Amino acid sequence: MPLRFESAEFAAVEITRWTEWTFARLRAQNGVYADVEITGPGDVASLVAEQLKFLNGKSIDSEADIPRLLDLDDQRLNADLTLATAVSALRSGVSIIQAIEDGVTLTEALGGRAASSVPLYANINRGLFATDRTPADFAKAAERAVGEGFRAIKCAPFDEVSPGSDPVEAVQNARTGIQ
Repeated sequence: MPLRFESAEFAAVEITRWTEWTFARLRAQNGVYADVEITGPGDVASLVAEQLKFLNGKSIDSEADIPRLLDLDDQRLNADLTLATAVSALRSGVSIIQAIEDGVTLTEALGGRAASSVPLYANINRGLFATDRTPADFAKAAERAVGEGFRAIKCAPFDEVSPGSDPVEAVQNARTGIQ
């Protein structure tokens, strides 16, 4: 059965003083809703709200309909990360709502098998922003995560290196990550 969006609500959660995650609750006209993360560059929430106004009342058969209904091509989406994030949120919302309506998990709706559990990893990177981010800080955070039962750990020791930086500055900023 085709989906029709009705509304969206937005919320932001401060994770650290440097990080805020933004979410949208996308509601279909039949009351079913999907919560999606929309953290990205720019004002993704305003763009999602604007796109929903345009989609209001339009029949959506699948998530793949969203770019076409919004008259967006891949070239434009690839050139604008804020726009791509907003469209991705809407596409995710369609997939989630349709899975709920069909009485299946999202994994099953996407062609996979339902799982009784999902392996998790510890992302130790964000918690290190309040430290000097030395190799010892990374090691301590990793040991703590392992002590809490995690078997896989993710870190991003090169966050200080930015594309387009002066090469000398980039090498200097990468030194701690290399260590």
